[in-house]
Amino acid sequence: MTPTDCLPDDLPAALVQRAASRPDLGDGVYTLDSADGRFRLHYTVEGPDALRALDDNNGDGVPDVAVEILSGLERARGVFQSWGWPDVVGDDGGGGTDAIDVYVHEIDGNGFAYPTTPNDARVASTCHIALNNDLTDGDAAILRSVAGHELHHCLQFGYSVDVHSWLYESTATWAQYRLEDSEALSLALDALYIIRLLSPDDPVATTDGRFEYAGFFFWKYWTERRADGLGGPADDSLAVAAWEDLRGDGGWIVRMDEASDVRFGQPFAATYAEWSAWNLFACARDDGQHYAASPLPCGADAEAPIVEATGPELSFEALEGRFTTQAASVPMGGDDAGVSLDCALTDPGEDSEAWVTLTAVDADGALIARALGQVGEGALSLPGPLDGGGALWVTYSGTGKDEAGAACVIEREVIKERGCAISPSAPGWLWAAGVLSFALRRRPRQPATPRS
Repeated sequence: MTPTDCLPDDLPAALVQRAASRPDLGDGVYTLDSADGRFRLHYTVEGPDALRALDDNNGDGVPDVAVEILSGLERARGVFQSWGWPDVVGDDGGGGTDAIDVYVHEIDGNGFAYPTTPNDARVASTCHIALNNDLTDGDAAILRSVAGHELHHCLQFGYSVDVHSWLYESTATWAQYRLEDSEALSLALDALYIIRLLSPDDPVATTDGRFEYAGFFFWKYWTERRADGLGGPADDSLAVAAWEDLRGDGGWIVRMDEASDVRFGQPFAATYAEWSAWNLFACARDDGQHYAASPLPCGADAEAPIVEATGPELSFEALEGRFTTQAASVPMGGDDAGVSLDCALTDPGEDSEAWVTLTAVDADGALIARALGQVGEGALSLPGPLDGGGALWVTYSGTGKDEAGAACVIEREVIKERGCAISPSAPGWLWAAGVLSFALRRRPRQPATPRS
């Protein structure tokens, strides 16, 4: 079970009309304040908006599920702060107090977050939250998880209310699934991994079929990728720093370019292409060198699709939309010689752009070396020796406004009789400025941990 459409369709318009978006629960509305005074819950016990579970095990006159919601929000607040996010900001009293108001009622979705006038002029907005009353008679971990997801939107609104929906939803989903642990949530997490992994040819900012939620592990990559190109423990402050950069002007790509330059010293297009290459090692293909087993482990038996190529010439079609990826695999054929990859765009438009990665893996699928570069800026090279029993993986990421395909050629080093490798003299072998290459030390693969 995952959240759906938890932001208004037109967030800036909702910002203008935010005072009018609070629900009317009719007569018989109860309110309950959290112990920290930061949240006020609004609920009813009769009619279509009523709480579905009214158990009161301690006899205090308050349904247990109401207390559960508030305690979950208080815990989420503290966890987010421990990751480096700022504290929540209350509103201007539109719900009767300056607390963040949470309304439980009948809605078409698990939860919604609405921008609301903040009581602190230093932030762009705060929010009030709506939760589906159907969630109040089920898995408490799911209810708390959804509440935490919506609360994270409140923090995001403090930075900006006009970035793309996929950034809001991917970040909130990345946060929510780290708050709670249950079998149902683990299954939901695996389903999101599968949605993203099996559809690299869909643009990254796609908002259909839960795709924007499935982008959650972009932030796992963002916070775990080390300077040497391998994965390591998550540094949650890096996600907070990215949202600081999202305060800026321009569209979401312009702002993510700024964030990517600060984080990785490269444009977002290159970072997206590298993330796409990382995804070949996610879930069933995990080689123990990329995504960390915790947090947000993948238990799905799924693999990002790779087309098997039979020769050194590869072609990639032009896909509709921006930030899409295709992958191909070429067997090494028993030869451990080094390789080069040279690509050219086919039928490019004025604003076509693409990035490619060339990856060498051993016979077990573990990473040996990888190079990343922009198409048209020179060939990529991986010097030998490589693993003759392994394979070469090539990703092609279309990142420009105009679509374009590509034609690529893989060439092998020529081995002299004395064992010295020489490279072909074609200009494509020359290294181009700006091509990023990683020489990666292999680490032994870790045995899989049984899942409960």
